[in-house]
Amino acid sequence: MIGEITSTHRSGDADMKRFDEIRGLLMSLEGDFEKFFEKEDKATARRLDEGLQRVSKMAQEIRTDIQTRIKA
Repeated sequence: MIGEITSTHRSGDADMKRFDEIRGLLMSLEGDFEKFFEKEDKATARRLDEGLQRVSKMAQEIRTDIQTRIKA
């Protein structure tokens, strides 16, 4: 589903770049998701956990920016 999202923004748009970074990170984790849920490999679980923590941190930064812009 995420891979189906198309990019319609200007290439220099910094705000959309952050969204693209999150999307890219999620897409890079797809193979690890499949590997973990098929084989329950502990090393794969660790990579998934670290990747999802990065996604969470990036999303929080975007949420903070959104709230700042709303209040401005």
